[in-house]
Amino acid sequence: GMRMIIVTAKHHDGFCLWPSRHTGHSVRSSPWRGGKGDIVAEVSAACREAGLAFGVYLSPWDRREPTFGDSSRYNEHFRAQLRELLTGYGPVAEVWFDGANGEGPNGKRQEYDWPSYYALIRELQPEAVIAIMGPDVRWVGTESGYGRETEWSVVPVNLRELPAAGLEAAFLPMDMTQPDLGSRQRLREATALLWYPAEIDVSIRPGWFYHAAEDGRVKSPEKLVDIYYSSVGRNGVLLLNIPPDRRGLIHERDVEALEGMRRILEATFAANLAAGAGIRASSEEPGRPPSAVLDEDPGTYWSAADGATSAEIELDLVAEATFDRAMLQEHIRAGQRIEAFVLESWDGSAWRACAEGTTIGYKRLLRFPPVTARKVRLVIRRSRSNPTLSAFGLYLAPKD
Repeated sequence: GMRMIIVTAKHHDGFCLWPSRHTGHSVRSSPWRGGKGDIVAEVSAACREAGLAFGVYLSPWDRREPTFGDSSRYNEHFRAQLRELLTGYGPVAEVWFDGANGEGPNGKRQEYDWPSYYALIRELQPEAVIAIMGPDVRWVGTESGYGRETEWSVVPVNLRELPAAGLEAAFLPMDMTQPDLGSRQRLREATALLWYPAEIDVSIRPGWFYHAAEDGRVKSPEKLVDIYYSSVGRNGVLLLNIPPDRRGLIHERDVEALEGMRRILEATFAANLAAGAGIRASSEEPGRPPSAVLDEDPGTYWSAADGATSAEIELDLVAEATFDRAMLQEHIRAGQRIEAFVLESWDGSAWRACAEGTTIGYKRLLRFPPVTARKVRLVIRRSRSNPTLSAFGLYLAPKD
């Protein structure tokens, strides 16, 4: 079910997995494939064959490059390596910058010229997302795989002056790891707002690289599913690290865990129990009916009437059903608006809460004890503007 692979083209040790013309510390100097190999090229080609997007991780920190710490010279060197990756391997969907900045071989630290890196990416791969130490996607703040219960994609940015070239020319990576990033109080203190969704990274193993001693410590399918609900299910993008072993393969234990995770997710989300339900809303904008949340078209959506900051959507299922999972998606092209909601079921005499939450955003996945009901109600208690919803689903997870 993955959609993209990001290859670690160069980590902090400075070794390049492509034959860079700007260093001798690369696969060109390796006995692998007689010094004529190019791992980045092979991964890029494999992505195209499999229909996956292709991304690159390039560490700005380089513990071997002699110019590291001589800021202007190293920035030129880094841009040259970045240019190689952005021009020699086809479309690049994401460029992932680590924020680490330790000492180089000369004991000096480097001042990264982030705006110049961004400008080069926009010039050569304008469709690429610049992640983590960049203006497009932020780091969630931990390497646990778990996002915040309240995850806002709209965050404050403090600028004294907006340059004529736009926000990106003035953008510098910032600390976005606080528990509260996007509350109304935080927004009131801001001089500008930025759409800055979270990417949530974690390794399938205890560490980021392959060690045979960790073959018995691969995360179980159940743990990976829990991470999925706590990342994708909390308005984030999951970046799961899977290290190749010394054969250049994904180890069998890792493959087994991934396939087990996929089986659980497919069994859970195979059938939307809300499909075909009768549906009505307490409020709707002309042309934005509640039926849009069940039509499986991401371009259509329900919206409450202009000025409404709360609303209810009620569903009458085709028949009584048992469910313990729910999926909600806002129409994020119109922004992220919903601040508090509760999902309820009708027990024959009263509405009973199944689950509740704060933010929804791109996707919110809810888990709760099994409920059997025919009528379900989503109560949006508070929204920053008239709320929207593009998709809704009810599901039953397989038993252990």
